[in-house]
Amino acid sequence: MGTDNVRILGERAPVWNNTLSRLTGGSVLCGRFKVYANNFNALNVGFDNGKDYIDEKYPGADITTSSHPDGGDWDAFAFAAPHKGTAQKRNFILQNVTGLLYNSEARGHAVLTEGYTGGRLDNITGIGGYHGIIIKACDVTATGIYTYSQSQNGLIIKADNFSDCGNVKVIDHYCRQKPRGTSPWFIPAVALHGIDLDTNAKPFTGPIFIGFTGASGARWHVHIGGLVPLKDVQIASISTDGMGLDGTIVGEYSYIVEGSTTASRINIGSMNVSNCAHAVYIATPEMNPQQTHITSLYAVNITGAVIRSLDHACVNIDVLDAWSVGNLYYMTQLGKIYVGDEKYSALTGPKFDTATLGGSAPALTGGWVQSEGNENFEFCLKGYRAVVKGFISSGTSAAMVSLPLSLRPSFPVRRTMMGIVSGKLVSFPCSIMDTVRTKDGSLPEGITHASLTGIKWDY
Repeated sequence: MGTDNVRILGERAPVWNNTLSRLTGGSVLCGRFKVYANNFNALNVGFDNGKDYIDEKYPGADITTSSHPDGGDWDAFAFAAPHKGTAQKRNFILQNVTGLLYNSEARGHAVLTEGYTGGRLDNITGIGGYHGIIIKACDVTATGIYTYSQSQNGLIIKADNFSDCGNVKVIDHYCRQKPRGTSPWFIPAVALHGIDLDTNAKPFTGPIFIGFTGASGARWHVHIGGLVPLKDVQIASISTDGMGLDGTIVGEYSYIVEGSTTASRINIGSMNVSNCAHAVYIATPEMNPQQTHITSLYAVNITGAVIRSLDHACVNIDVLDAWSVGNLYYMTQLGKIYVGDEKYSALTGPKFDTATLGGSAPALTGGWVQSEGNENFEFCLKGYRAVVKGFISSGTSAAMVSLPLSLRPSFPVRRTMMGIVSGKLVSFPCSIMDTVRTKDGSLPEGITHASLTGIKWDY
């Protein structure tokens, strides 16, 4: 069946077989369109379930909380499995397709694709609705994916009881509050998730690859969640601007793994994050299965901590470069952060945030204080190790620097340090356990100063 350069009005009945295989040529189909068929191909088609059509066809309809009069949601286009457990169809192609919903709060999907193996999506746009574009399928390549004005999710990649999902490659994706140069009749919502990777009821059956994803005005840009463990995700580039249309910061996280999700082997190339509360948030319900590796993270205008590592989480960053940020790190006692090269400027608060949720930070202790006019005390994460520096004046205890559990070595470590004892510059041992301390816990007689510079350890 083909439609060329026409505008079709009226509801499209669900098609659960192979009788409809192709739509082509500058078409606009009004109302919901559902299909479930092998070898389906749609090119140059718009699916309009927006304000003008809904107000004419269903005046006064509650599209935000109520189901469609014919059942289901107010989807624009749905290639949908008719019920759970249905065998996946084959060979699904969408090219130059747009799905339009009533507004940001419309209950439904702009473009839903599920229940197939082998497919391609090219230049697909979803506007409005709870959800934008959904991929619940296997062996899929998608390029030019645009999501606008969703209230919940821009792009969803999901496995559940309706469809297996895995071996999905998204070349590029963009999420914005509205298309550039447009003035929607409604106030576009801030999407909860720009991208949602969700092992809802099943694990992914293969890796997930995302080349580039950009978001402007999303609360959480890349969200990883699910009811079963998730692994093998590679994202080449993430670009997040958390500034909303009204000029206020609405972005909270560029990348987030919630504490109910067990995720491992997540690799991210570059992250460029601006105008957000934080850049990275990771938590997990189990002891350190979280293996997130980020090659480079550049953060600008972050109001809180750039990286938040909560209990059991582990994040590795090769290069961290931050400018005009509140804090660099927030770590709970069981959170881990490893950094290769740490750079920052215009820090508006302490490097380690301890203001909320029981965060912990290393600090001078035992009466030791900064020696005026000398190298400042600083605790750094560099070379994937803990590094301290600074010239300090002696206190009343052998303990010089307190260490939170997350930064302690797994066994006692001994190093050599310099200090001034009885007016002479000498070297003497120090040990690292729950504190950095002189000798094995005894204070050298006559010590007045100590140099921490050069002391480093694994944690």
